[in-house]
Amino acid sequence: MHPSMIAPAPAWAAGLGLVDRLNRPAGALGLQIHILPASTEGEIDRAFADLSQLPASALFVGAGELFMRRRDQLVVLAAQQRVPAICQYRESLQLAV
Repeated sequence: MHPSMIAPAPAWAAGLGLVDRLNRPAGALGLQIHILPASTEGEIDRAFADLSQLPASALFVGAGELFMRRRDQLVVLAAQQRVPAICQYRESLQLAV
């Protein structure tokens, strides 16, 4: 299983120690986490293009103003790639239903 995460920016994920906090327990379970940084609309598209090249089985979309504003884009891209996604915002889930 290869979960992926779209994070607002690499500095954000590294700054919180998120990468280490996710990878250590994931590795113990035989999982690999891929961080796909995105801080603009174009980078969201690029992150999903990168995601299509990974053996990803799930997607976690990090919190952030950009992801709230671009939730329609995130839902469409996740649906196109047929990857289950978890988002921080309830409104994103309501769009997918």
